[in-house]
Amino acid sequence: ANINKNIIMQAGAAVANATNKAAGLSASTPEPGSIISAIQLVHGGRTIGPDALAHFTESVRNKLLSLIVNMEPIQSGTGEPSPDNVRPISGRTGLSVYVGPTQDSDGATTYSVDWTSEAGTVYGGTLDVVTGVLTVDKAMVDLGTLTWSYANSIFVATLPSDSYNYASSVNALSDCYAFVGTVQNGTFDMQGKADCSFALYYNTNYPTSRVAYVKNTAYTDAATFKTAMDGHQLVYELATPLTYQLTAQDIITLVGDNYIWSDSGDVIITE
Repeated sequence: ANINKNIIMQAGAAVANATNKAAGLSASTPEPGSIISAIQLVHGGRTIGPDALAHFTESVRNKLLSLIVNMEPIQSGTGEPSPDNVRPISGRTGLSVYVGPTQDSDGATTYSVDWTSEAGTVYGGTLDVVTGVLTVDKAMVDLGTLTWSYANSIFVATLPSDSYNYASSVNALSDCYAFVGTVQNGTFDMQGKADCSFALYYNTNYPTSRVAYVKNTAYTDAATFKTAMDGHQLVYELATPLTYQLTAQDIITLVGDNYIWSDSGDVIITE
């Protein structure tokens, strides 16, 4: 779902600037929209942020213990996804982190990572650039590859066996349907949902049932619906995250001003 990053940046800046002042450090917020990542910095035992960009000073160069980038799916467009407002979802095959004396990426040291050969396209998870540990916690399935049935005016399909578990919150994303949460009573609960929406089954009495429900009144036949869903996407949480070991990288802070950000999501830094 779209989040107004400018609002996050402005709200986060107020918190971060107050925290930084108390800690004897400084923070600088870029022009709205110029940086797409927020940052948390663990520095001298203190947490600073979240903010759109971290600014802190060092008297000596330090080697970071970790630099974790949190990645979420990228969805194009605006508004609720629907068959009339398709919003394609993209993943990532790599990312970059920037460390520089200013907010200008041209003067920063770039640490780039590509995991195409190890993990392919990643739709969500974390990467610790320092240790090289990539954790993938989301996956994408083509809705046209699922086996659909039609019951009580609702389309029903079982998700891949690696999908969500019941020990965590359940979330999902589609390019053509609005996610309306979870349902306990299957198609009966789904009948009361808005048209062109989808939900996931969540009933702890049946913890192995991983089912998606779609309400789309434009179709009444499962075979026709399945054909229409070809190429459309659903991103779901993995029951068990996948871990890949990539090449570790040493990231060294600068003497003086340090600005650190990523092009791919929130960042948590530990010195």
